[in-house]
Amino acid sequence: MTKTGSARGVVARRGLAGVVLALAAVAGPAAALDAVADKAAIDAEFAADWPRLEVLYKDIHSHPEIAFQETRTSALLAAQMRALGFEVTEHVGKTGIVALYRNGPGPVVRTANAEAAMSGAPAAQIDFTEGATAVVNDDALVARTEPVFKAAFGDQAVLEKLPGAASEDYSEFILAGVPSFYWSLGGYDPAKVAEAKRTGVPLPVNHSPYFAPVAEPSVRTGVEAMTLAVMNAMQG
Repeated sequence: MTKTGSARGVVARRGLAGVVLALAAVAGPAAALDAVADKAAIDAEFAADWPRLEVLYKDIHSHPEIAFQETRTSALLAAQMRALGFEVTEHVGKTGIVALYRNGPGPVVRTANAEAAMSGAPAAQIDFTEGATAVVNDDALVARTEPVFKAAFGDQAVLEKLPGAASEDYSEFILAGVPSFYWSLGGYDPAKVAEAKRTGVPLPVNHSPYFAPVAEPSVRTGVEAMTLAVMNAMQG
């Protein structure tokens, strides 16, 4: 979830929380990961891809769709994920997609892209119910990922030990036994955050039509965090 905060922050949560961008992985024993060097390599790839990603970002936000009618967004993201080599299941919870990337015979890492309002997991695996249950992070996966985020983002990576009050449909993965955890990304210009604190006027949250995160470096930070987390989880 893009959290109301400065654009470079990465916040990992323990306990209960809501998500929009989620990592679900079968976590094996911790393996060495050079987070600083890998982050630099990710940044180099991102710099090359950013012109295309910025066009995609602006395209999605220029064609808003209401809940459970995100047919254009869903189709667009499904095509993007297939082009990257993911196995994609569409029409999950109406307009959601699930993208599966296989790591040979090792751990399987599943990324759930909820930009298309995913409201569960494949019906063959999960029974859908009204609403969503609380998200409970996997402590072992958090403990494994936290030092990677600390090494990559320094003091901007903050572990919030107190639970939040939100719930999300991706909790169905957790109920199905997939170790998971949630983190949030800052998306606002730090100057706007400071102004909001000074005036007491809250900034629009991600469900507001007035929510306007700073694309760069917010997208860059999201790519860095997700890629490092997945790389770390895929090292069995």
